[in-house]
Amino acid sequence: MNYAVSKRIWAELEDVERVVISLHIEPDLDSIGSALALKEVLVGLGKNAEVVCFDKFLKRYDFFKDLDKVKEVKNRKFSFEEYDLYFALDSSSWSVVSKEGEAPSGIRTVVIDHHQTNKGWGDVNLIDVLPSTAEILYGLFCDWGIKIDGCVATNLLAGIIGDTGCFRYPNTRDRTHEIAGELMRVGANSEKIIGEVFQTKTFGEYKYWEQVLARMEFDRETGILWSAIPHRVYEEYWRGEVEGVAGMFFQQVEGSRVGVYMTEEGEGVLTVSFRARDKNVDVSEIAVKLGGGGHKTAAGARLMGMEFDEAVRRVLQETKNTLIK
Repeated sequence: MNYAVSKRIWAELEDVERVVISLHIEPDLDSIGSALALKEVLVGLGKNAEVVCFDKFLKRYDFFKDLDKVKEVKNRKFSFEEYDLYFALDSSSWSVVSKEGEAPSGIRTVVIDHHQTNKGWGDVNLIDVLPSTAEILYGLFCDWGIKIDGCVATNLLAGIIGDTGCFRYPNTRDRTHEIAGELMRVGANSEKIIGEVFQTKTFGEYKYWEQVLARMEFDRETGILWSAIPHRVYEEYWRGEVEGVAGMFFQQVEGSRVGVYMTEEGEGVLTVSFRARDKNVDVSEIAVKLGGGGHKTAAGARLMGMEFDEAVRRVLQETKNTLIK
């Protein structure tokens, strides 16, 4: 048994029919892969399961079965009362799920997550600081005695590959490789996943990266590597997923301690991604101070209602304060 709480989550499912599963804001591979894997398993158990996202996201990865069936909804127009049980995956808090409102109170909530800043905001919580939520789900499915097929395996492997940077990030453990191998043996297509995620880019992405690199600055005294993209540049060159940019550039520069990538996605909305190169720095501490969360080496936050320059200054100041404390 991987998790004692596995039996409790199974019990939550016994008398329900309709289940809703949420992606987080700007869903990444782990968010999408975990949600779609859970959906497949629940459908196999005879449940009516749906995946929703309270944000827009890129639907470019065709290795995900049913990705086109994920519902993009406005939170104020969404009724949780239509469902019997809610799964919040890969989300350290409700603010990571939606930009507005509060967590639903009229429905039983199961939180499954791998972020160390998650305090357990569900009625039932399965929180384990592993490389990915997909890896937690693998253990949960094994506890349930689920026979994982090729579709579920591909979804889980995509989540693992995404949150480990194709096994490059320091959070990768030996068991992660073992699980990846087990998923490939039952049909997960690693070549397809890696090819589409890491070896296929649009021309627009490269032009956007050009803008990110042109604005990159390096404070050698503090070790902060950073770049901030105003809304007009984001609108002109990209308007897509910003998370991948942080993983691409902001944890690799020699001599840096922390990478900070900031994007003004809308008026008064600054999205921030932190990446630690220095193993002694916990960037989740910085993110929490700014209302966000995450992991020791990768975290994020969103600043609302501030002018672009003011928000950038605040992020950099909080980062400096953490590094020089």
